[in-house]
Amino acid sequence: MKKLVNILSKNKETYSDAKKTYYEIKSNRVLYHSVYRKAESYGTPHFCTDIEKGADKDSFKELSKEYGMDATHVYFKIEIVQHRDNATFKVLNEYITADKHGVYQQNNLIPNSDGLSFKLLGAGYAIDNNNIYYIPTNFYNILKEADKKTFEIINSGFLSYAKDKKQVYCNEHTIEAADPSSFIVLDNLNGYSKDNKHIFHFHVKMKDANINSFKILKYDLSKDDTFIFYRGKIVKEADYTSFKMIEDNSMYDAEDKNHYYRSNGGAHDDGILGIWSKVENTWL
Repeated sequence: MKKLVNILSKNKETYSDAKKTYYEIKSNRVLYHSVYRKAESYGTPHFCTDIEKGADKDSFKELSKEYGMDATHVYFKIEIVQHRDNATFKVLNEYITADKHGVYQQNNLIPNSDGLSFKLLGAGYAIDNNNIYYIPTNFYNILKEADKKTFEIINSGFLSYAKDKKQVYCNEHTIEAADPSSFIVLDNLNGYSKDNKHIFHFHVKMKDANINSFKILKYDLSKDDTFIFYRGKIVKEADYTSFKMIEDNSMYDAEDKNHYYRSNGGAHDDGILGIWSKVENTWL
């Protein structure tokens, strides 16, 4: 005997027999379930609600875990999504949909977007006949100066890198003074990259870094033949000559004759470089 789970629908109790779906057609009703059924029965109670104003069960189809459609309307969970064209409507991912009227990010129209030509490129980037976009999840940016004909993705991971014939991009930002033809990513996780003249941290040029001697140390620490850097900025407290990395130490990542250093914060783990004074025995 199937295990049935008590759920709620329009102020009266009902039961679900949905299999591997968020939407369920039951008698003459289309129901939406708040959880996905992976096995023969739901393991925990959940909400199940009729679609707003009743969907047409004969033409209804599930498009994704949050979108459905019948012959007349597009639905987001249980609500009718107004002003959508059924014939051209499509779900592109969890956050993005499109039709002939445009592209929608979380059901909000992106101005000047073209839904019929829109396509996802990967790494959070997308393109249509009008724009290049950076849409990683629940927000978007338009790369206003991007060249659509030469735009290409370089690298993706923790960060996304792309370029065109004129410039290089880190996520939604243009990388300052980067040369597209010589640009390479050094460390995607910590945001280091370079071209034939400069070192970059995320989208900012490290104007004090020597490209010929620059070296990534560990985490967000790096150095050249003159300076120690943390997240692209000079560590003014560091004594260059005695500075060294510390291996297998859960408390500190580096030290010099005056200080210990810890990535991602000192006393408060606030993301800045934690600096412990060996003389004063306290965080600076």
